[in-house]
Amino acid sequence: LRRFLPKVFSGREKESSLPDEETEFAGESAVVSEEIAPGKPGKIIFHGSVWQAESDTCCAPGKTVKIVCRKNLTFTVKE
Repeated sequence: LRRFLPKVFSGREKESSLPDEETEFAGESAVVSEEIAPGKPGKIIFHGSVWQAESDTCCAPGKTVKIVCRKNLTFTVKE
């Protein structure tokens, strides 16, 4: 069977059509709903959902921030 179907048995990997998890939302805007401080994660509202976020600077509630990257369910943001 391998002789007749070499493409099936060649072991080639398919390229993933999924976007890179970390940079998928980079550059998009979100609104801070709970204060974010260095070392103290807060919350942002992004696409109608509340997400955990962290930042190197303080971000007050109501401020618009830019998403830098995402690690699992936590976004890293900047002002």
